[in-house]
Amino acid sequence: MGAILVGTASWTDKTLIASGWYPPEADTPEKRLRFYARQFPLVEVDATYYALPAEQTATSWAERTPAGFTFNVKAFSLFTQHPTPVKALPLDLREAAAGSSGKERVYFKDVEPTVVDQAWERFLAALEPLHQAGKLGAILLQFPPWFPIGRSRKDYIVACASRVAPRRVCVEFRNKTWMTPENQSETLDFLRSNQIPYVCVDMPQGYPSSIPPVLAATSDLAVVRMHGHSSKWESKDIYERFGYEYSESELASWAPRIRDLASGASTTHVLFNNCYRNYAQVNAEQLLGLLLPDDPEGEARRGGLRASRHMKYSRRRCCSISAAAPRIRAGRGVRARRWPGWGPWCGTGAGPGIRGLAGEPGGGRDRFISNCIARAPETFTHDQKETQA
Repeated sequence: MGAILVGTASWTDKTLIASGWYPPEADTPEKRLRFYARQFPLVEVDATYYALPAEQTATSWAERTPAGFTFNVKAFSLFTQHPTPVKALPLDLREAAAGSSGKERVYFKDVEPTVVDQAWERFLAALEPLHQAGKLGAILLQFPPWFPIGRSRKDYIVACASRVAPRRVCVEFRNKTWMTPENQSETLDFLRSNQIPYVCVDMPQGYPSSIPPVLAATSDLAVVRMHGHSSKWESKDIYERFGYEYSESELASWAPRIRDLASGASTTHVLFNNCYRNYAQVNAEQLLGLLLPDDPEGEARRGGLRASRHMKYSRRRCCSISAAAPRIRAGRGVRARRWPGWGPWCGTGAGPGIRGLAGEPGGGRDRFISNCIARAPETFTHDQKETQA
């Protein structure tokens, strides 16, 4: 089984900050990102859909996160053929983008190729600090409901992938024609033949934009985005649309499917996009607990789970093992150093009903923690101070 990275599609949302998930001392954007990066090894940046990022911002992201941390970045709306406010473009491109019509919102088809080229060039240049630091994961191309299956659309996807190479893209569809029973194999074969990761989704069904929850690895990277099942999926209010908290039973049904997906990829990204209050963070923690192997002495070292763990809502302490870059990543209350001999990241924090490092019996997870400490006792210091990863 390949490495599994679990994270969320936001760390800056105002309702997340208000929820109390962050400790009081994480009271600045820098401190919040540093804290988030001690809990999860993966995050998705969605602000880049609304405006081109600044290079200095990406530089700060790279500096504030530990080695091995991964940022997936959502592509700018113009690139995925969504309506784009002219004011979202750099000042010197706005006049050319608006053209003689003076429109406030434009589509890809309305804009001169030179403007698109310039926008792509600046988008990629801004992400270069992440790329150079080895922290840029995939650029998410989330196409709109009016982007049906067809030769010209396939050509456009390939063109986008070629444009960003050697960086990589992943593709999420919102038009059901791509994944109907009769077109599903064609779509997956197309992506597989071009080594483009398909973004598997869990989302409300029965809408024009609904895509079935098919899990498939079409590249060495597999991606899953968990959107929830809000009954208000078509609401213009994003908190109504994504304000859904998965139950433990729902996540329990997803865990074996994600393991199966990970068996066909080198790395699997699982991102919770149910971004309202701390729903995404709590569900990510719960999924991590479910993905932990029952036999930590065996499976954890053979393949394992790559993730940092933090159970803010239950005030539990945690850590995680990285075998890919041999070290322990510290959670709150655990100090860690490197040691050799461990395989891909394996979460060892406590899940619901398990106290983990706090001391109550937790079955295999506690045994795994005990084995870690026994193997390298000098790497653990149990105290109440928050330490840097």
